[in-house]
Amino acid sequence: MNAGRATLRRQGPPYTLTPTELSLAAMLTSGAMTNRLDRLETRGLVRREPDPDDRRGVRVVLTSAGLELVDRAIEARFKEAAHAVEGLSGQERETLESLLRQLLLGVREDVSEA
Repeated sequence: MNAGRATLRRQGPPYTLTPTELSLAAMLTSGAMTNRLDRLETRGLVRREPDPDDRRGVRVVLTSAGLELVDRAIEARFKEAAHAVEGLSGQERETLESLLRQLLLGVREDVSEA
């Protein structure tokens, strides 16, 4: 799944960010983000619109086709995850959940300290 589309999806309606916000979220250079946005726009997954708050600025908006694609990808990822744990017992799933929660909290602490 493309990081730009997923990042826009996480914003919630109206699914829009500036190119700079997207490049920071995706950890891409501005040139790499421009290239990626060009390809996504050509495919009809995002569109660029003038920023109503900044005449010089642009907002990137997830199109309905882009939203549909991201939602299908998310659904596929959840199905893959569910399939991956099918062979675990209830206790093993609880242990895995606890370990993943600890891991996520550690990552969040590292990010907040940076």
